[in-house]
Amino acid sequence: MKLVLKLCVVAFSAILLTACGNSTTDAEKNSNEKKQQEQKVEKEKQNKIALLEAEKKQKEKVAKEKQAVLEKETKNVVNTIKNAEDNPTWENYNYAKKTIEKMSEKNETFNKKLIAIANTINANEEAAKQKANSSSEAVVSQDPVTEKQPTGETNEQGYSIDETTLTGFLNKYGMTPVAYKIQQGMSEDEALSSTPRDMKMSGEIQSEYMKYGR
Repeated sequence: MKLVLKLCVVAFSAILLTACGNSTTDAEKNSNEKKQQEQKVEKEKQNKIALLEAEKKQKEKVAKEKQAVLEKETKNVVNTIKNAEDNPTWENYNYAKKTIEKMSEKNETFNKKLIAIANTINANEEAAKQKANSSSEAVVSQDPVTEKQPTGETNEQGYSIDETTLTGFLNKYGMTPVAYKIQQGMSEDEALSSTPRDMKMSGEIQSEYMKYGR
């Protein structure tokens, strides 16, 4: 009877030990899994931080490069505008305009300066045109061919010096009306177009036709 009791005690102890062993193993397993999960979360967190840092650095690099390009473009535009302001011609204006249009960012100040340059050029051209018209009017007012009223004048040798005829004009001034007008400041085109056909030499008529198609 005692033997059976001992056997029962031993068996019960074995069962208890087995149960405790299994419980310990499960606890360790759960602990390891929890630790691995925490390590995984931490690693993902660090990777995310590293990615954000990399993106930040890339954005800063791009912004820095963009700023450097803009500064270079601005310097170039300032130089071209200054040149156009100092020498207001359409060639310099167009070059400055193209330089501004190539800028990566629009600048209203540069556009306003461009408009001012265009206004200066137009004003200069208008002034030059008025000056040319005044000169032409002055030449025409002094032009002996404008008043075409025969005078029948002759010089001491009896040659005609009637300004209304080509021969008389040549005798009086020693040159044709066209040559006289050019000497007074007219362009060849203006001189030829303002002189009647019968007051031109044949060479002048031919030249006018060849050069100006008239």
